[in-house]
Amino acid sequence: AAEAGEWVGETGRGLFRSSIEAGFMLATPGVPKEVSQKSESLTKFTGATYEEARTAEKRLFKVLKADLESDILPFPKGYFNLVTSFGVLEHLKFFDNPIKEAYRILKPGGLFLVSIPNLGDWVNRIRLLLGLQPHSVQISYALSSIDHIHSCTLSTLENLLMYYGFVPLKAFGAKAVYRSNKILEFLDNIFSKKPSLSIRFFLIAQKKDYEA
Repeated sequence: AAEAGEWVGETGRGLFRSSIEAGFMLATPGVPKEVSQKSESLTKFTGATYEEARTAEKRLFKVLKADLESDILPFPKGYFNLVTSFGVLEHLKFFDNPIKEAYRILKPGGLFLVSIPNLGDWVNRIRLLLGLQPHSVQISYALSSIDHIHSCTLSTLENLLMYYGFVPLKAFGAKAVYRSNKILEFLDNIFSKKPSLSIRFFLIAQKKDYEA
């Protein structure tokens, strides 16, 4: 948990199926005027996205709108102690911009916490052997309600983070939910102990304490 006076940023995705048009940058306990003035009004959000934005605002978060694949986020360099990204990257075509921006807006020594479906999980490995599509990579809106564009393996994300200056610290595996299949649940309990084989993984990376 962040200590008093620390800033926490969270990237999130918009609910638009056509593209990641809207991204949320949530900060607590508030946002200074110079940041707030750069953000777009809640009136820019529509439908479910607008309602989610209003709910977040009521919880004392500041909601900003941005294209995570291309926009420079409206925060100064070295602003946050922690940036999180849960279930975001798999909805983007490329991960470069959000990772670069996370590095830029983090303070030296700040942490970047990422969670993403694992392309190399144990289920996908079996599906590929059987000639089936990995469940974390979708090619059609008509045939899927998940709208995951693609995912990656743990080692690939670690390499990308290191390329942009982060130091990976620790990875954790996450269990899937198999409510009616005890065999799958048993297997997943085993494989989830190894992050590179788990259905989803969490990765903690740190910005260097110094600038090269």
